[in-house]
Parts: sequence; C-alpha cells; structure tokens
Amino acid sequence: MRQDERDVYVIPPNFIEGGTLMGGMIRTRNAIEAGVLGALTALPVLRLELSLTARIIILCLTTLPLVLVALIGIGGQSLSQFVFQFFIWLRNRRVLDQSGAGSKKGLLPSWAQKEHTANPDVEELPKSRRRFQVDMKKWEVSQHKTFLEREETVKPLNPLADYVPIDKIIHGVIKTRDRRYVKVVEVVPVNFLLRSAQEQRSIIYSFISYLKIAPVKVQFKVLTKRADIDRHVEGVREELARETDPHCRMLQEDYLRLIRDLGSREAITRRFFLIFEHEPMPGTKRGQEEEEAIASLQTAARTAANYLRQCGNTVLMPEEQDEAVAEILYHILCRRESNEHPFAEKAKRVVAEYLGAGREPDHILVNEFYAPAEIDFTHGRYLTSASLMMGIDIQYTDGIMEITLPSLLPKRKRRPSSEFLLDPFHAALSQYAREHPMPQFKHCVVCFSNIYDRELPERRVRDYDNLELKRLLDVAASFLLVDDSGLLCDAYHTTELGEADCTRISIMDSGRFADWLKEREKVLDSITDL
Repeated sequence: MRQDERDVYVIPPNFIEGGTLMGGMIRTRNAIEAGVLGALTALPVLRLELSLTARIIILCLTTLPLVLVALIGIGGQSLSQFVFQFFIWLRNRRVLDQSGAGSKKGLLPSWAQKEHTANPDVEELPKSRRRFQVDMKKWEVSQHKTFLEREETVKPLNPLADYVPIDKIIHGVIKTRDRRYVKVVEVVPVNFLLRSAQEQRSIIYSFISYLKIAPVKVQFKVLTKRADIDRHVEGVREELARETDPHCRMLQEDYLRLIRDLGSREAITRRFFLIFEHEPMPGTKRGQEEEEAIASLQTAARTAANYLRQCGNTVLMPEEQDEAVAEILYHILCRRESNEHPFAEKAKRVVAEYLGAGREPDHILVNEFYAPAEIDFTHGRYLTSASLMMGIDIQYTDGIMEITLPSLLPKRKRRPSSEFLLDPFHAALSQYAREHPMPQFKHCVVCFSNIYDRELPERRVRDYDNLELKRLLDVAASFLLVDDSGLLCDAYHTTELGEADCTRISIMDSGRFADWLKEREKVLDSITDL
C-alpha cells in the first residue's frame, strides 16, 4: 500500500474519558462546582440594594473569575480537589530526622497507619488458631484453640527506615511491602557517537530486538551526579609539590585550574540501570510466589545481559547481589549523603550504632543501610536538588554573571512552557545568594546565548521571538537587577554552536558588553551579528 493510500483515522480528544459535558470540553465535577460556587457568590450580590449596573460590575469582579477557575480547574484537578490537597500538605509539611523531631503530628507511612492502634495502652491479644476434631462414633465435634507465639517485631534505630516501602532484599530481588518484586541491574554504557555508522545501525537493531522480548514492566533509570575529582586533584598537587622546574610548575598549576573549572561546570558521572517488575502468572500456588518471582526476574536479567552484550553493553552481575542492590538504593535515596560518604562507610556506621545500642548485628533491618538521615516535607529543598541535577550552573567572574541552563528554552505557546525551569532556577539563585555576595546591576546588558549542538541539523535553530524568555528574566531580575525596564536594561540575543544544547544568560554592566563580545568572537565557531 502506498503512503497516499493509507486511511487516516482521527481520534477525538477524551474519547475514553467519562463524566464530561459539551463533547469532553468540561468535566461534570468542574461544572457542578462552578454552578454551586456561582450560586453562593451571586445570590448575595443580587440581593444588594444597588443599581443593576453596579451589581453586574460586582458579579464580573467576583463571581465570574471564581466560576471560570472552577470550570478550568488547577493542575488537572478540580478546584475542590486542589483545595483539599493543599490543606493536607499544610497539615503534613515538616522535616523528619533520625531523632524523631517533627514526627509528633502522627504522620506515618500508609503501611504503618494500618498497624498503628487507636489506643496504645490496650494490650493486643496474641494470634490464635482453631482446630476442629470430629468423633464419628459419638457424633461430636470438639474445638481446640491454640495461641500462637508472639512474633517479635524489631524496631529500627533510625525511625525513617519505616518510611522506605521495602520489606526485604533476597537474591538481589527487592520485595516491597505491598508484595511486589523488583529487580535492579546496572548497565555499563558505550559511547554511541564514537562508533561507525554500521556499528550504530547494528546497536539499534539489537536494542530493538531486545525491546520486543523485554518484560512488560521495565524501566530505564539514569542516576546523574557531580563527578568526584578530589582524588585526582590531590594527585596533581602531590606531583606539583615534587616538581622543581618553574615552567613545569606553571603548566601544572594551569592544568589544576582547568580541572577545577571543568569539575565545577561540566564534570558529571552517570550510572544506568534496568528495573524489572515481576508480573505474577495466573494459577500460581499460594506460598510459591516468592520463588517464582525470583526465578523469573533472574531469567529476565540474564536475557537482558545477553541482548545488551550484542549492543556492546555489559550488565554487571556482582557476587554479593543483596549488597549491590542496597548500594544502589543508598545512592538513589540518599543523594546528598552518598556524595560525601560511600556505602561502605554508611554500613560500618550502622553496625557500630547497633553494637553501641546493645543489639545484635544479625537483626539489622536492611532498610537501615539506605534510609535517609532526614525527610523534608516542606517542598523546598527538592528544588535545590532539582537545580543541581539539571546542571544549572552560576558563575560570577570579572564583573559578568553567567547562568547556564541545561537545555534550549521552549517555545512560548507550548503548554508546559518554562515551568519546569522556573522553580529550580529560582532555587539555584537563592542557594547562590546564601553562599556568595550578589551583585546588583543598574545599567546593564542581558545577553541570551542559545547554544545548539553542532552535530545536529541547522534547521533546529529557531527565531528569537518564539522563545520563552520573559519569565526567566523576571526571576533573574529579582536577584540581580535594580530594574529590568528598557531605560536601565538592554536585552540581546545570540546563537552559537557548541558541544550540547544549552542556554547561557550573561548579565554585565553596559560598559563591559563590547569587550565581552570581542572575547566571545575569538573562541566561538560561529556567532550571529548583534
């Protein structure tokens, strides 16, 4: 069949979504809430002893905006759902730590809420088992009740370990508290761009072959962190201390500055993981779910290793699988702590804490090894982590403030717009302001450098009036500018070719702009005429 002979079927929006009005444009719940809210606010206004014009004006200023907000909703939710979730967040926001501070409000994990009794003073009765015995001669049925021994519950030293929804790790398989089984394997990457065209095509086809037989529930996760260059820097310093030639010392000092600059800007490490979830087969005998899940997930891991080996990747299969999984969870759940303390040091500290408390190391719960030191429910610090993981970099040198964003700015009319950048961008500037003195520019120039990957087609380059710039400038102006009006601030746009897509915002005094432009033209492959 030729391309022009193919039938085209248009799927209408919300074709599987029920409970809507006007062809799926308005949800029924939103319409009901808008009607109730409009009636509650309009009736008192209509009863006012004012002229008709005055009442219409009041209705347009009060009732009409509320009705429109109720019809549209907020963040995909109805107005009542949003208000309900907001008050729940206000009630539960706090920072929990190992000392138990902040946990007095009774915020418990969902699985702990079921086990938490309403009256802790009432002693819980032990579990019992009933057994019936039938005497056919006497036609009697006797009942025997046997009380089972109490199961000793081991409480972790770190109360936050109860918040991790993991029951145990066995043979490298994670069993969650809701009886799901998950397998995590680490994959060593290859540099795809350094391969020849034939090798790249072979890698793509091999990966397509694997995706056809991969489990239904599979996830690819990338763990990105700042590269640890302290050991390399220490080695360079030792060589510098032994060097006697002044020219060599000058070169080594220059190299040391280069390493520090790259480490603060671009040096990152990435780890790649495949995550499988077991899907229980119908007809599985009760009590054999765990053995079947472990066997199924180990088979899926071996299959992935065989197929990815054809792509040039290596799937790590450590001997101590449980320890390897705990180390992965530690790096995922304790991002800040894992940057400063390796997993081996964390494990030794946990064992020492149990021995200091007079408890046997054999009874250490596995969640202790990767439970975070604190959990922040106040919605603030995750933005700082987001700015760090995104790679938002802020540098102030020679009177120029340079802010590098990890991607090109989205189009103005695109729905998600720049929302995903605004909060982390604001958090990054706030963090920088707490650690460094912030300059205040009065008569300044703001230059937006849109840097495109030179390896990709040039047709990706967009016109300047189609980029989302204003909201980012408003955030930057609140920290760095006296005023962003046209009388004090000039905005310029430029397009550059670089190693990867990114956006760089350079803020400087007006007298510094000409020198900055000349310096940039010397090092760039191409730059537009401003």
